[in-house]
Amino acid sequence: MSENVAPLDPIDSEASSAAAPVEPLPEAFIEAVRPHLAAPAEAWTVANVTSSYPFLDGEQVFWVRDGAHDRSVMVLEDLSGGFGLLTGEAGMELIQAVIQEKLYGDPVRKLGLDGCADLLREWHDDFRGRTLSRDFLAVEEENLNEWLLDPARDRDALRAACVEPDYFISEDGHWLLQFNVLTRHGGVERWAAVGEVEEFTLDVVDIEPIHPPGTFRFPIVY
Repeated sequence: MSENVAPLDPIDSEASSAAAPVEPLPEAFIEAVRPHLAAPAEAWTVANVTSSYPFLDGEQVFWVRDGAHDRSVMVLEDLSGGFGLLTGEAGMELIQAVIQEKLYGDPVRKLGLDGCADLLREWHDDFRGRTLSRDFLAVEEENLNEWLLDPARDRDALRAACVEPDYFISEDGHWLLQFNVLTRHGGVERWAAVGEVEEFTLDVVDIEPIHPPGTFRFPIVY
């Protein structure tokens, strides 16, 4: 599919370089997405976000939004022109395959802890959101009030949620990556992803709420 797809409309997004709309969407693309979004294909907003993933080599990633139902999915176009879903349980096998091939089964070494957390968060759940870590805090320190509903009350809670991702390898050959996520709805989640080290697998992604939606602000508008 062409790189020129319907543009994002964010205040702040590296993916905003997408330009002209494509009409019509390929039927194979529609068939890959249709079971997962309630709105008809003509109501979707499609953005090419491939530039966010420089380790890809010709494949393309598209973020597809159903704004009326506040849902979105991520879709990979492979080199043969086929389309596969990355989002949710249905997409875990494809994420695993991409990491095995493009990141040589070692995403932490290739992307770093924050980068690996970002990849899992964006592909498994939603392109929107932020991984909360010391890097996030360092970048947003001067603008931290923009992320708070009540700066006097919430500043310490957001700071406390900005912890480094934890990565462990067990004696039985399993890896565990844990990290915090600020959702687009202003909640905070604790993610735990688990798999096997040898011939990388992604077996489980467990998400537990820490702060409910509406605790903080998510000031970036898409």
